[in-house]
Amino acid sequence: MKRQKTDGLDRQISYRLTKALDDDGRADWLDVRERAGMSRTLWRWSQRRVLLVAGVLVLAVGAAGASTGIIPWLGEAPKPIPPTIYPICGANDVQAKLHLHKSSQSRELSGSIELINTGDKLCALEGQPKVSLIGSGADSARLQVEMFSPVAKLKDADKTMFGFGGSDQTLLGRSLEPPDRSSVSFGWENWCGSDSGELTLRIQIPNGSEFAFSVTKLPECINPARASRLVFGTANGAPPPVGPSFPLRPKILPAKDGEPLVVEQGKVFHYRVALTNTSTSPYRFGEGCPAYGEQAHMGRWASGAASVPAFALGQYVLNCHSVGVVEPGKTVTFEMELPASKEPLDSKAEGEIYWGLDWRLMAKAPITMVGIPPKHSPSDVYGVFARSIPNATFSAYIENVVRETTSGEGSIVPGSSRVLLQMDKASESVYAWETVTGKFCFYFDRVSGCAEAAQYMKPVFLALDGFSSVGPSVIGGFAQDRVKRVDMAVDGKLSPVKLERNTFFAEFPHGVRVTAIVATLNDGSKMEIKHDQLDAAGMVPVG
Repeated sequence: MKRQKTDGLDRQISYRLTKALDDDGRADWLDVRERAGMSRTLWRWSQRRVLLVAGVLVLAVGAAGASTGIIPWLGEAPKPIPPTIYPICGANDVQAKLHLHKSSQSRELSGSIELINTGDKLCALEGQPKVSLIGSGADSARLQVEMFSPVAKLKDADKTMFGFGGSDQTLLGRSLEPPDRSSVSFGWENWCGSDSGELTLRIQIPNGSEFAFSVTKLPECINPARASRLVFGTANGAPPPVGPSFPLRPKILPAKDGEPLVVEQGKVFHYRVALTNTSTSPYRFGEGCPAYGEQAHMGRWASGAASVPAFALGQYVLNCHSVGVVEPGKTVTFEMELPASKEPLDSKAEGEIYWGLDWRLMAKAPITMVGIPPKHSPSDVYGVFARSIPNATFSAYIENVVRETTSGEGSIVPGSSRVLLQMDKASESVYAWETVTGKFCFYFDRVSGCAEAAQYMKPVFLALDGFSSVGPSVIGGFAQDRVKRVDMAVDGKLSPVKLERNTFFAEFPHGVRVTAIVATLNDGSKMEIKHDQLDAAGMVPVG
């Protein structure tokens, strides 16, 4: 789920790759700087020395390119582009479509409102819309509309549905470009009112557009004493328009020795990209060299497959200054570098690398990814993963959850599938498994994830914070073998919670506040994690 708010270079490169992969949201260029973990040293040199060194570097780069025929890697990050401010859409230039979905595994309802620009020019929306239920039966239950879920605990309280990005706007997609349409998603729970009336969902946008949608599905009633909650997220904007394409066809070249391309965990990956002029005219780069994006993935990406997180990400400026004219049919070759993530991965796995100046000019190649064996594994601290315990058989639905959750996290350790807590509903039971990358993965009451060693090597970690305004709050997590008891501090009083098979679970009435988790270890010592420490410990906030 990616949101488009600016047409800066980061966002443009992100969109170009996702277009090439034919799936919005499967690739994320935007966390490249954080994941790279690099910083830049500030040197206090004189201007003369800087100019001298710069001249030497230019001569060295030119000499290297001339001697090998391969242009060296530049390593320059592209400069950020300020967001474009678009005109506000006219009231009659916006069309909307309502989509509702109710899963057999859920009592809630999910939906989205697709917003389309039918005008002649690019336009955007700003501000906070008004949402209400009208029609017969609308007053049969109290409705609580929230623009942002309180569970999200957003820091930007002044932001609006259509103004959450850097430009405080949401660019709308055009009707002639179906993949680019913009939308806003919402969740709806606890409808205890009439289901026989003609309910209509009305949305009034600050630009003057107003829409009324017939409601054909309703969420189930959970608690008649509570209001029905309709919770909206921030709008997903259309990607910015891309510039003209280059007449250059990229190709990722094999290794110099003819061996497969190998990306090693935590190391810089060196490879080469060839650009061939496919036009009938000579081509020369402009004054400013273009930016390119590169991304390496575990596994093979396929349309409709589960999300495949990137293992290595890069965004740099092409070293084109010394290229000169590229004649028709001629090829120029560039050295490339890509720092691989230090995150653990399989000891050896197949993957793919993508490189592109433009989503219309993408190249890909198979790679072999080599990882470092993890220092820790969940079986070191959780007895439920002992090899003497039989492997659990998951339903087809849970197996699908396992595949989606584990995608990009490494292969599943054979024989490590476990049902830790059996509930009346299979979807609410607690499932867990290990990966060869040392991750602890779980599925817990429709919440799934994979924990790093930094989390599960602590005595306890919280996996589920099912805080609800319409029913009981559900809280659960995992405890190491050295923990013999878990208590929750509820409204200032300690309350023991169920602990078995390294899993703790509790339900509390609506309105209570959990302020701390207290773990009692086998040696009698206690560890208290206060509410304001949960985030720092890598845990989901409680209450």
